[in-house]
Amino acid sequence: MKINNVEIDDTFAEIWDLKIARILVTAYSESWALSASQMMAGYGSSVIMCASQAGIEGPVSPIETPDGRPGVLVQVSLPPDPPYNGGKLKKEIVTRTLTLIQPPTCAAFNAMPKELIRETVDVGSQISRFGDGFESEDVISDREVYRIPVTSGDFIVEKKFGITVGCDGHFIVMAENVVAGLAGVNAAFSAIRTVGGVAPLGLGPSNSAKRGGINYKERATTSHAYVPSLRNKVKDTNVPEGVEAVMEVAFFGLTMDAVKKALKVGIEATTTVPGVKKISALDLGGTFGGHQIYFRDLF
Repeated sequence: MKINNVEIDDTFAEIWDLKIARILVTAYSESWALSASQMMAGYGSSVIMCASQAGIEGPVSPIETPDGRPGVLVQVSLPPDPPYNGGKLKKEIVTRTLTLIQPPTCAAFNAMPKELIRETVDVGSQISRFGDGFESEDVISDREVYRIPVTSGDFIVEKKFGITVGCDGHFIVMAENVVAGLAGVNAAFSAIRTVGGVAPLGLGPSNSAKRGGINYKERATTSHAYVPSLRNKVKDTNVPEGVEAVMEVAFFGLTMDAVKKALKVGIEATTTVPGVKKISALDLGGTFGGHQIYFRDLF
């Protein structure tokens, strides 16, 4: 199959179930809310090395936030099963939300739609202890919150945050050079951000790595079959001639339908970029995560 003369592999993306929290960060300006959200979501690019995955979904208009200020949506996730153990997610939600006390004027609210909530975590009462007994309870737009006095005013945090079970998604961009590859993945994420409930994994574009090394079996290693410089050094290369850059578009979402839509619009956008040669997916043997989304079914 080809779209805009770019080859789309007849393959599938292997999908992992994820426990996900969705947090709304508000502040006195959109730029400050974004800066605080970037700090909150930092060191969250992969469960391979990070305590949890995190990404920024996008901005929220003041007319849609509980306190009438600009906001940014952040998602935090972990796989539900060992070895990553989604039970650790609750601690991660509290820890990451606690970082928002430092940047002045910030507040944190639950942003998980009620119909998607599978469980909750009591964030507010744990963070309220930062108030050292001077904290107080309040209601903002029908939401129960804590007010924690800090030097710039009050840090406001909703009492309970919701957790759902969503999933991740990915595809591989093969391009004639790094410039075209980055342009391709940037186009993909511009399109993906139009899909509600979907966030990039970390920054989004990544050098693809797979679980389980060959020479170093105790850890995840580079995906040698997708490394252009190893094309003539390994027998099982998946890199065609003329491709000198391979990048992964990685994200996660609150529902499978949202992830499928993000895959579709992301792939379509990438194929419009000159220098993009092929769209594929990491071949993990069909045993990764438990779900498979076939590209042919998206179009």
